[in-house]
Amino acid sequence: MAKVVNGLLVGRVGNLVYYILNGKQCVRSYVKPRDPKTSRQVAHRLKIKVCSKFLKSFWNVIKIGYAGNNVAISAFNDAFNYHLTNAMEEFTLPENNETSYRVIPENVKLASGLINAPVIYSCERNGLQIELAWKSELGPIPNRHTDQVVVTAYIPEQKAYTVFHAGIRKEGGGKIVMPGNFNQPVHVWVFYWNPEKKTKSVKEKVSDSVYLGVI
Repeated sequence: MAKVVNGLLVGRVGNLVYYILNGKQCVRSYVKPRDPKTSRQVAHRLKIKVCSKFLKSFWNVIKIGYAGNNVAISAFNDAFNYHLTNAMEEFTLPENNETSYRVIPENVKLASGLINAPVIYSCERNGLQIELAWKSELGPIPNRHTDQVVVTAYIPEQKAYTVFHAGIRKEGGGKIVMPGNFNQPVHVWVFYWNPEKKTKSVKEKVSDSVYLGVI
């Protein structure tokens, strides 16, 4: 079933498939696969499922981090396309030798923008608290002293926890306190976001995210 994305159709209607290419509405005839359950197709559907499930844990971050990338598709679809291509790893399940997929955390990009990515000097954890120190120098436009540092902590199979204002660039450091159920090692990403910035391009309000590892 087709759906409307920014006024354009995406999906199947009868024997026609509607899609968006370079921001324009396109359509082609639907061709039924000869065998929709070949091992290659099953594996690809599994890859899609794993990628989609992972990204849903970060929806509140992605809708900000990818808001300005492509007006023709949604932020989630834009993030999905990136991660399906760049952040998925194939591996073999030891118990049955079947192919499966997993996400490569260091390749995950929660935000994609034109602000320079944060330079993190340190990231230390004490219980549920994470304290960071970052480079405070401004750099060229579109960087701003008031760019907010966004911190996301993630435990696999759980919804990510995000603080959208852990400090601002000129302060050079800040901290967050995670919920009580985050009392185990977490993956951490950071990026800059400036929702108050006046600009024609939404991409100038965010930076690329930086993966800080597991702490």
